[in-house]
Amino acid sequence: MFDEASSKESSTTRGRRRVLAGLGGLSLMTLGMPKGRAAKGNWPTQPVRFVIVFPPGASINAFARLMAEPLSTFLGQPVVVENRDGAGGMIGVASVAHARGDGYTFCMAHVGTLAVQPAVMGDKMPYRALQDLTPIIHLTDQPNVLLVHASVPAKNMDEFVAWARKKPGTAYATPGVATSNQITGELVSTAFKLGLTHVPYRGVTPAMQDFMGGLIQVAVLNIADAMPLVNDGRARALLVTTAQRSPALPDAVTIVEAGASPQPLNSWQGIFGPAGVPKEAVDRLNEGFNVALKDEKVRKWMDTFHAVPVGGSTEDFQKYVVREHAMWQDLVHRFKLEQTA
Repeated sequence: MFDEASSKESSTTRGRRRVLAGLGGLSLMTLGMPKGRAAKGNWPTQPVRFVIVFPPGASINAFARLMAEPLSTFLGQPVVVENRDGAGGMIGVASVAHARGDGYTFCMAHVGTLAVQPAVMGDKMPYRALQDLTPIIHLTDQPNVLLVHASVPAKNMDEFVAWARKKPGTAYATPGVATSNQITGELVSTAFKLGLTHVPYRGVTPAMQDFMGGLIQVAVLNIADAMPLVNDGRARALLVTTAQRSPALPDAVTIVEAGASPQPLNSWQGIFGPAGVPKEAVDRLNEGFNVALKDEKVRKWMDTFHAVPVGGSTEDFQKYVVREHAMWQDLVHRFKLEQTA
C-alpha cells in the first residue's frame, strides 16, 4: 500500500545520496589532480600563457617548451606556449609587460631584454624593465666564450694577448651590436690594451659562418654555439665569462681570473610576469618552475647545451635583476654602446 510519508522520506534520502555522491566525485577529482594544485590555494583556475621571446628554431625555445609539460602537471592547468620573437626578444617581453597582472601571462626572457637593451635604449624601450615586470625565478646561466680560429697559434690567454698586440685592429665577431658578447670583447680589449675591432653580425649564424670559414679569426659566442666548434677542433676556447671555470672548458680562464672584469658576465634566462602579479600566483609559478628544472628531460637539455641551473626564490631573483641592471648600465655607458645601437 502506498505511504506518502515513506515516499517523502525516500525522496529525501535519495536527494542526500545525490549530494553525497557529488561531493564524493569532487574529492576524487581533487585527489586525481596534480599534487601542487590540490595542496595550495585556488590559483590557477584556467590555462596559463607562456610567452617565449626566442624564435621557434632557437635551441632555447626547445628548453622553454620542455619545461611547459612538468609546469602544467604541477599547476593542474594547460600551459599554452606562444612564440613572440623579434627585436632581440623585446616584442615578446613588451607583450607580457602590458598584459593583465593576474599571473596568467608570463615569459621567459634573458639578460639582453632585461638589462643590456634597457641600458642601451633608455626611454626608447617599449617597457620599463624594473617597473613593468615581476621577476619570478632565475632559470639558468650560460657563459659567453672568447674563441680563436684553429689557425690562430694562441693556445691560452697569454699567447692570445701577445698575438693580438702584434696585429693591431684584430677583428672579433659577435651576433650583434650592444650585446653581452660585444661587452665581453670590449672588456678584454680594454683590459689588455689590444685595440680589437668589433664586427657585429645579424645573429649568430652568419657570425659562425664567417668564423668557421676563417674570414674572421676571433669571436665571442654563447657556450651553446661555441661547444660544437671546440669539439670539432675548429676553434679553441680561451676565456669564459663565469665566476668559476666551466667543466666543459676547463682550460679556458674566467673573465675574473684573467683580470678583464671584477665580476662575471652571465648570459642568464628567467621567468617574468607583468607588474602587480598576486603573491599567490608568483609563489606558485616559482615553485612550479623549480620543480620543472629538476625534470629529467629539462636536465638533459641543460647538460647538452651547458646551461647551469639556478632556481631558488623570487626574492633572490628580484635582487639579482636589480644588481644586473645596474652593472650593465655601467658597462654600456662606459663603452658608449648606446651611440651605436
